[in-house]
Amino acid sequence: MEMRKHDAGYAQPIPALDISLRSSVTNDDARTPDTRLPDLLSFDHVRRACELAIANGDFHTAWRGAQALMRRCPEALIPSILMGNALLVGDKPGLAMSHFRLVITRNAMDATAWHGLASALMACGQAPAAAAATRRAVCNAPLNDQGLPSDAATAVPQALGMIYLRRGMAEMAVVELGNTLRTSPPRNDLQWGYIEALRQSNRIEEAQRLLSHHDFVLEPEFPVLCLRARLSTADDVVAVTRDQITAMDPDGSYQRAFFAPHAVPWPLTAQPMIGWDQDMHALAEYLLATTKAPVLAHTLDPIAVAPTVTAPPPHDQPHPQSRPVIPATVDDGQAHVLLGHRTALVRRFGNDGWHAIDMRIQRLCRVLRQRGMLVVAGYIDAPGGLAVLDIPPPAPMAPDAMAIRDTVREMAAQLQYRGFELSTLVLIGGDQCIPFHRLQNPIPDDEPQILSDNPYACDDAGYLLPQRIVARLPEGDSDDPQLLIGMLESMADYHANAQHQGQAGFDLATLLRIRSTPAQRLAVGVAADAWREPSQQVLRNLHADAKLFTSPPLTAQNLSARMLAGREVVYINLHGAAGMPHFYGQSASGWGAASALPIAISPSHLTRNVVAGAIIISEACYGAELAGRTIHNSVPLKALSEGALAFVGSTVNAYGSAAAPLLGADLLFERMTRYLADGMPIGMALHFARLEFAQVMYDRQGFLDDVDMKTLIEFILLGDPWAAVKGAQLQPAIRHTSHSGSLKLLTVARVPKMVRRMSLRETDVSPDMLRRAKEILQKYLPNDSASPLSIMATTNPYFQSKGLSAPDVRFSMKSLMQTSDGQWLPRNAHVTLSNQLLTKAVLSH
Repeated sequence: MEMRKHDAGYAQPIPALDISLRSSVTNDDARTPDTRLPDLLSFDHVRRACELAIANGDFHTAWRGAQALMRRCPEALIPSILMGNALLVGDKPGLAMSHFRLVITRNAMDATAWHGLASALMACGQAPAAAAATRRAVCNAPLNDQGLPSDAATAVPQALGMIYLRRGMAEMAVVELGNTLRTSPPRNDLQWGYIEALRQSNRIEEAQRLLSHHDFVLEPEFPVLCLRARLSTADDVVAVTRDQITAMDPDGSYQRAFFAPHAVPWPLTAQPMIGWDQDMHALAEYLLATTKAPVLAHTLDPIAVAPTVTAPPPHDQPHPQSRPVIPATVDDGQAHVLLGHRTALVRRFGNDGWHAIDMRIQRLCRVLRQRGMLVVAGYIDAPGGLAVLDIPPPAPMAPDAMAIRDTVREMAAQLQYRGFELSTLVLIGGDQCIPFHRLQNPIPDDEPQILSDNPYACDDAGYLLPQRIVARLPEGDSDDPQLLIGMLESMADYHANAQHQGQAGFDLATLLRIRSTPAQRLAVGVAADAWREPSQQVLRNLHADAKLFTSPPLTAQNLSARMLAGREVVYINLHGAAGMPHFYGQSASGWGAASALPIAISPSHLTRNVVAGAIIISEACYGAELAGRTIHNSVPLKALSEGALAFVGSTVNAYGSAAAPLLGADLLFERMTRYLADGMPIGMALHFARLEFAQVMYDRQGFLDDVDMKTLIEFILLGDPWAAVKGAQLQPAIRHTSHSGSLKLLTVARVPKMVRRMSLRETDVSPDMLRRAKEILQKYLPNDSASPLSIMATTNPYFQSKGLSAPDVRFSMKSLMQTSDGQWLPRNAHVTLSNQLLTKAVLSH
């Protein structure tokens, strides 16, 4: 931009550094000086090398690397940050200040720039200004590595709204940020946060109105561009804005920070590649030190040490079919597909990281084929490996959920024509690799959309009742591929050992196994004390004497490794919340300050000695939330990184029974544990549990209501879909997912009929019904924090078909529950009445 061309901080040399900021690019050194480095390097790789040089005090080299980045990406903000930090290390705080201020003018929410400015101001003796800049920094990055508010942020009153926003509590962020903006001097960063909170709260028109005040700014700030790209309804505006965003943020780091804890709502573009020149030669040592290498060779499969894969071809060239067509070597008629997104993996982890992941994928396929399974693996942007039988590979797919779903359906149809069934689909990576489907939430609670993998499993217009198993191997919101590599290695080891043992299962030599009784060996449960009875019904399917720990009295302080270690199934029925790392218990005795929800399980509890080889199933709200999650702030990711085989959990809030009979997640998990006890692999157990859940609820009600539909689509399977309980009553067997066994699902419509809904006011309901509903809701929610009552009338298709017109009336209310660590968790309750009779009561977990 012109601002940079004429800025003295960029145009003039710095005598003390003896480096011209206008150094030219030479073609004489266009190739790497070290054969261990590629001829082209990613933007992120050069950035990390510069940061390492700064950390080592080598500010001359860091400056030159930042220059190389700026020449390649002149609009990018990161090079200015690197230059500012290099100048700080070089004892030039006055010059560093100008670079940080330049970034802040383009992105007032950049906490790194504020921190750098604070350091420069302090070095120049401007302590009050430095303190103010530090407050701005902690306000825009208020959470620590575990996703909890930092001590510094809690001391800044203006940071509370941003804390709520970064923890996914958009409605509370709207209230707090709105109050701050009304009572404090105007600040752009809080204004952008407020508009984003409105957007996340589905108050789109209000967010668009506030954003429109900045339509005529010549050089809009980065947050304005992000908001415009998300809120604009004009395709051409979105396209141009996305190009501007990419120019300022080539590696996607600023986009991830702005939308945290949620994923970036569009596919990130491939990072620009940086060629070699004199400045890059100076950085070679640090480039080599920051190369993302795969796991050490001694941990690899001997055959996989010499991979046959090649480096990714240019994006404009078709990918060759690098692997042979997989013939049918089995007679069970089932096919299994592993599907990833190579460009996304390369963008996240570099070529070396992708090669390491691909080697593990190929090793896993070989192991599964040795077990007699027909397995293929490929990538949506390089689908050559998906050729199977005489079916050619599909065309490359866009990283779009609907496009991928359609290709999966076409593969299933081609296999069915040849007498095979597409039984299992394993997605490699999280939402940024293979996107979730965004499904409309049928219930008025905390989120407008549900992130779901169900449509990948369905070949019809509905997405409630799957035809196949879908699992996902998440990579976490980190640039380290080790989580994904570790899961693939665990899966391969598990099935390699299962082949020799003749049954599904593995033993880790270092795992503390409790072998005293079958009850201790098979399963253990941890549940909120308030949900003791439904939890016991779920757990006893695995063993009548399986131990259930309730919280309280169990807390994070008295939870020992021995309580959970050695179990093949760990069942969790605790409270969870968006963006929070812990799972919480709840007393059965009532509400009040003395009954604050205690922390029951944290990621730090789940070490290898506790969870390796275990299948974990969790009813907790947001138990399988992936956006913004790493092994440090996520129970499932931590468990999978420590050797757990699989994790079943919900991406949003889940509902369970308020009273008998079992409903929602309680019923689904009760059916799932029955199938696990019979020796069915976890993917198949979840699959058949969904089908039986739908049948049971249809038999009870005559249709599937909103709670039932949400329960069917919100749970996902992370990890190995073929993992089974080793000590189960039966030998694990491959069963066709298209067969329902004893289930008779012909009466359940795969595509639900339209149900008429009408929002009501309290005056529209009879006084007796209203009083009855409030009496029930007051049993479950504290009055002092409950939200206004929401009332919805729905037609019951079963009664309607018999000429009866009495509607079901659902009463909904939400409250907040305080936790022992000072957080607030939302809790939702829904009560359905029909002709004054209570037909359903569910609570969020």
